[in-house]
Parts: sequence; C-alpha cells; structure tokens
Amino acid sequence: MNASELWKSILSHLEQRLTEAEVTTWLRSLSPELSGDTLVLSAPNIYAKKRIESDYRKQISELATALNGGEIVVKVRTAAAPSNTTRIKPANKRSRSSIQTKKNSKQANQLFGFGELSPEYTFEQHIVGESNQLARAAAQAVSEEPGRRECNPLFLYGSVGIGKTHLMQAAGHGILKNFPDANVGYVQSSIFVQHLATLFSRKDNETIELFKQTYRELDALLIDDIHFFGNAQASQQEFLLTFNTLLEGKKQVIITSDKFFHNLPDVEARLRSRFSQGLSIPIKPPELETRMAILETKAKLRNIDLTIDVARFLAENIIGSARELEGVINILTANYNLTGEPISISLAKTVLSDFLAERSINLQEIKKQVAHFYGVRMDDLSAPSRKKEFVRARYIAMSIARKVTTLSTIQIGKAFNRDHTSVLNACKKINEELKKDPMFRNDYQTLCDMLSP
Repeated sequence: MNASELWKSILSHLEQRLTEAEVTTWLRSLSPELSGDTLVLSAPNIYAKKRIESDYRKQISELATALNGGEIVVKVRTAAAPSNTTRIKPANKRSRSSIQTKKNSKQANQLFGFGELSPEYTFEQHIVGESNQLARAAAQAVSEEPGRRECNPLFLYGSVGIGKTHLMQAAGHGILKNFPDANVGYVQSSIFVQHLATLFSRKDNETIELFKQTYRELDALLIDDIHFFGNAQASQQEFLLTFNTLLEGKKQVIITSDKFFHNLPDVEARLRSRFSQGLSIPIKPPELETRMAILETKAKLRNIDLTIDVARFLAENIIGSARELEGVINILTANYNLTGEPISISLAKTVLSDFLAERSINLQEIKKQVAHFYGVRMDDLSAPSRKKEFVRARYIAMSIARKVTTLSTIQIGKAFNRDHTSVLNACKKINEELKKDPMFRNDYQTLCDMLSP
C-alpha cells in the first residue's frame, strides 16, 4: 500500500468518527509521504500542524498501523511554501478613486456600506469553549493564510448573539495584522442591499461601477447576516459576481448567517451552491464553563469585581447567548457605578430578576452545590463515612435544606440516609459555627443565596 492509498483509507475511517467540518478543515489538506514505517503528513501551516499533533495524530497512527499490518509512526511537518503562493497581496492596479475610498472611511461608509471592525472583536478577547472551538480554529487559520481553498468561503452560522460577528471580525483583524497592506471590507448584508439599491435607483452609473470595482478589488470580504438578503435579486446577482471574482482571485470571503445555507430559501440557489464549496461551521450556545469565562472576562474589562461564586450563579441561571451575558454584566456595572454596592448573589437576584431563569431548588441541587463547594462527591454526603470533611459538608447541606426548602426534617434525613435527629443535630452544630466563624458565615450565606429559589 503506497502513501496515497494508505492516507485515503485512513481518511475514509476518520470520516466515520469525526464531523465533516473537522475532516475538511484539518485533514483533507494534508499531503502524505510514506518512508519505511513512517507516515509523514505535510500541513499547510504551523497552526494546522499543532492541531493535527494534539488532536488527531494518535488516531491516525492507530489506523495506519491497523491498515498497514505493521506499526506505523506518524510525523507531522509544515509544508514548504509553494512558488505560486496564495497569500494575500494587495492588488497592483487599484484606481485612484478606490484607493482614496479606502483612505477615507467616512466616504466609504456613505457610498459602499463598509463598517469599522470593532476593537473589542479580536481573538485575544474571544472566549474559546467546546461550542465554538472549531469555528475559532478555522477563523484563526483563515487569518494566517487567507484564501485557502478548503476554507473559502468560510461560512459561520448559529443563533443570535453567540459570537459569529466576533469571530468574523477577529479574522479580519488577524488578516490586517499578518498582511498590513491588505484591503479588508466588512459589511452587513442589509446595508450592502440598501446602498446598491440606492445607487440603482439614482441611475448613477459612474458610482455603481466604482461600487462594483471597490468590492471586487478587496483582499478579504466579510459579509454579516447573509440571511437578510431576502428577495433582493439585483443585489444577489451583484454579490454573486463579486463573490466569484474574489474566489477566482484567491481572496478570502467570510460569511455569517443565523441558519445553515441550505435553509436560506430567499437566497438564490446559485449562491447557496457556491457556499457549499467552502467550509461551513456551526457555532452553538456557550456551555456552563464558557459562560462563566465570558462573564469573568467582561467584568474584568469593565473593572468590576465578580467573584467566582457570583459568576457560577449567573452562568447556571442565564443559559442564553454571549450577548445576553454581556448585557447582564452591563447592568451590574451600571448598578455598581451608581450605588457602589459590591456585587453579590443576593444583589444579582434583585437587579437581574427578569434575566434569571426560574428553577425549583431540590435536595439534589443542594447536594450538588455543597459537594462542589467543599470538594467532595455527592455520594459522600449520604455515605456512612464519618470522615471529618464529609460530616461537615453533610451538616451544611442538611442545614441549608432546612433553611431554603419546606421539607420536613424526616424528609431531609431520609435523603441523606439519616433520621430526623441527625438533621436537628446538624442544624444545631452549624448554627454554633456560624456564630463563631465570620469566614464560614460568609461561605454559608453565599451557598444559601445561590440555592434560594
């Protein structure tokens, strides 16, 4: 079996294990060479090399060994830059008008709808989690090597407020950082339609041609919310021509949408077909750990103190988008600036009552939170063990259950494999400790605030 055959077989197996996006982004671009018992894979850039080595090399090695019938060592290297490199180079023959337009951002906004890249939408300020890891990797790869065939266009999609625009603009910032002379244009699709329709209605042929020329001479086009194209046929036709020109010139196109392109009935079939030739990656709502990281990062940027307990409480109760989490931080910041009152769970409940998802507090939730807070397992709270750390956590959980629920001591005791006298004794011991230890009193109150319905 030669290198090409072996790699083809490995890819076939990996396609059954991994998502299409992973295979397309990281694996199909690799070039294999087989030398004895070593399979050398050439990656297009150092970023791809690191990703292959960390996430996929072990699987590839196991498959190669199984398919070859003997042990195969897998090595990953960075491919030498080809002579006909596709790295962005500023167009040599831009008209004076288009160059002047680039220099005068106000004029560009007025005529062509370009928007400014937000200084906050960078990779440095982007929080990575399981929900957006692949999209982040693709955006970063594009910023380092714009125009890569397998990532062009890059189509990012998902619900409102989950970071599509952030990643798109971060890629734009990255392109400008790596290629300072690159001509990057960011525009919302609705603005593109509006400006082009205005020019058509005025029959301003000279400006229309300048509009077309300026877009087609971009090195990277970032178009946001493509689902707002609607039934604007003339605008879609012009965008298709621009799109084709850029791709044929190996220029980068990045698109965002709230839906997968197959689910955009108002977008022409020809455009949807062209989108399918690149890389489409969904971005999902952030998971708990990512929500906590977003809250802590946004709070730090606004110079407010958000403890880990408050961050966890908010992240557990606000399960929406990154945009909603930022809105929460804005409200807390405004309240702090106006009142100077430190941000606690109790304050958050009052100020953010409309944001917090209603949930019923039960014994399982109390066990879970207390166990997490004191670094023990939930099962330890109900186990017969008399270890000091288990007993103390158990007493605290029982006491909180007595305080924040309407359950009887018999019901609480049964949940911990104890009788009602154990619950009464736990409450007595905890009350004594609360009177003596201010630090413990603070921790206990934090847990009560967190678990109060």
